[in-house]
Amino acid sequence: MNKAGISPVISTVILTAVLMAVTIAAAMVSYDALRGQMAEMEFNAVKDEFRELAELLNRDSWIENTTHAVRVRCRFGGPMVVVTSDNLTVGVKSLINAFEPVNLTTLTNVTYLGYKSRYVTVGGEEYLVGNKSLVVNGDEVASVYTGLMRETLIRFDTLRVGVINAGNVSINGENWNYVVLRLIKLVKGSTGGAELFTIRWTTINVSSFTRLINTSLNNLTIVVYHSFFDRYGNLSYTVAEKTITLNPEANGTVVTVIVATVRVDVV
Repeated sequence: MNKAGISPVISTVILTAVLMAVTIAAAMVSYDALRGQMAEMEFNAVKDEFRELAELLNRDSWIENTTHAVRVRCRFGGPMVVVTSDNLTVGVKSLINAFEPVNLTTLTNVTYLGYKSRYVTVGGEEYLVGNKSLVVNGDEVASVYTGLMRETLIRFDTLRVGVINAGNVSINGENWNYVVLRLIKLVKGSTGGAELFTIRWTTINVSSFTRLINTSLNNLTIVVYHSFFDRYGNLSYTVAEKTITLNPEANGTVVTVIVATVRVDVV
């Protein structure tokens, strides 16, 4: 009786094919792990550079023609400048009923600097510079934070108003309260580049205007509205307020709004 079997040649071919498949699968797993590690290193490096840009922006953006730049190497993601349809409106109101709320200024087409990568996973929002509030004390107007935000994982924006209670000022021998509001408007500049990017911000204009409130007040409330379209295309908004204690014996309050317009280039 004849017994059918697999020839040594066929056995060798099958064994070789199995070994090749296992080797390829192991190599792919190893490459994915290495790629993930390298993408994470890139992500952390970009976070550090964004943090530096934001800290320098908060410090120096109020001086016209000031500029700062960093360089980042991106193989697994890339920086981007995004112009939105968002608006940021700043106003004041008082606890005195006779004083109507007044809008001081509106920044349109809020722009931010972002970084995206499909090889990194992030959790909830983490603030590296600043915080989420629309109204902050002092000059910390620029913020950097991470999180899954539509197409970006790192975001650098100036979506807030810095409030400084400057005390009192004498006008024609009269005592007035003095409050300063600071805003930064980012605008999109040149974009381009590949793998090695230079990210630069430049203050192209610093403007200011003053509003006199000819009423003695115990306090003044700064109101900030952020209007935007949500993911479903509906118009939404968030509101934040900050109340400042004033000298009620002063003749009124001088509110000065300073806006630094800053161009962001990614090349």
